[in-house]
Amino acid sequence: MRNIYCLKTVAYCVVLCCAAFGFTADAITHSVSDAAALDAALKSAQAGDVVELVQGNYGSVVVSGRNYTGYVTVRSENTDNKVLLTGLNVLNSSYIEFNSIVVARTANDTGYPIIVDASSFIRIVGCEVRGPVDNNYSGPRYGLYIRNGCSNIRVEGCHIHNVLRGTFALGASNIEYVNNLLDYLGEDGIDYSSVDGLLIENNEFGGHFFQQVGGHMDFIQGSGGESNNIIIRGNVMICRNAANVQGIFMKGPDFNNVVVEQNILYTGMGNGIRIYTGSNVVVRYNTVLHADGTLSANTVVANPGQKYGNVYTNATAAVGNLTIPFADDLNAEYAKYFATPLTTAMNENYSVVNFLPKAGSETDSPEMGAYVRIHELLGDTEPPIPTEGEVPALSHTHEQYVTQDSFNALHSLVTDLHILVDQLYGSLSALSEHLRNVPTTSIP
Repeated sequence: MRNIYCLKTVAYCVVLCCAAFGFTADAITHSVSDAAALDAALKSAQAGDVVELVQGNYGSVVVSGRNYTGYVTVRSENTDNKVLLTGLNVLNSSYIEFNSIVVARTANDTGYPIIVDASSFIRIVGCEVRGPVDNNYSGPRYGLYIRNGCSNIRVEGCHIHNVLRGTFALGASNIEYVNNLLDYLGEDGIDYSSVDGLLIENNEFGGHFFQQVGGHMDFIQGSGGESNNIIIRGNVMICRNAANVQGIFMKGPDFNNVVVEQNILYTGMGNGIRIYTGSNVVVRYNTVLHADGTLSANTVVANPGQKYGNVYTNATAAVGNLTIPFADDLNAEYAKYFATPLTTAMNENYSVVNFLPKAGSETDSPEMGAYVRIHELLGDTEPPIPTEGEVPALSHTHEQYVTQDSFNALHSLVTDLHILVDQLYGSLSALSEHLRNVPTTSIP
């Protein structure tokens, strides 16, 4: 009987593992070739299912009221030849991943290639999001618009380009932008307002901006209502064709529980990293360099709260930071600190290599600038880690939100599958009873 209880425990473990990854015992793959078939597949899909899209143009797709207990994946059948959507609107839905899809709006208008509206646990992975590729950057208004109480939305490994602004999250919680490329924009890269829980990590901004009449440009901008629990880490922001792009900019009522670290920035604007008001703000270990001879004399780091370990250009020294003073020959100043330094002119070929610290200089330390992220991007598999100073206690990070919500979903799924385990246990008990009645001499 002890073995039966062991088997029951094993059965529970199998169920728990399947639930944690969104799989069910009867997960299947649906193959579809048009929007109507996609809608039908989503209507019948269960957690763990995959909907594969045969190559083609699916037009504008609306996914509304599709809610699952674990992720359902919608992806191109052939990731080397992605399917095309002219729009994607996800409304009142949860636990869906869109993977390896091109979403391309056909007009330079005020619309959006992708809208995620009043939804939760949505992932957009490995997708191309764009407007027309026609050297007109007046629209679409945003490549991706997240709004109306969305929560737990992750955008990862996407290429967003040829739009006015890359993304906008408004009135949302637990939003993640990770490892994306944003380029060829008319104004901002990533915008947000009134968010609670935001991670912007390891994104690359290609640096091609085309200012529109009456507009301004920021790599990352927070504005509007109060936002809390923000991490901006490891992003590369190098101006290439225009110097008048602000770096990381936050201006609004308040920005609370904020960490900005390990970012790499090159711009001609004065606002490198600027946070106007907030509490529990830490800005540390960023390298922020100025494009000389452009709009401002310096590119600064300014924020309430803690600021240490940053490298930036400024006429005034800042304790705990390395400030490179403005000089007639800023190139000569950069040459003191960087192995292959930037020059005054914009250059298409600038890369992270130009931020590599010069051996033996003040920048050659994990305690100064984006040293760790620079070495990581240049292939150092074990970059040194800086000594951590005091960090604001984030009241609820994205990871905590996801863990709690995932646990709730897991609990629900396990409850639903409890019957399956009991059936398995019943079968094993019957087998045990049968074996108990078999004469010993009959067992080989």
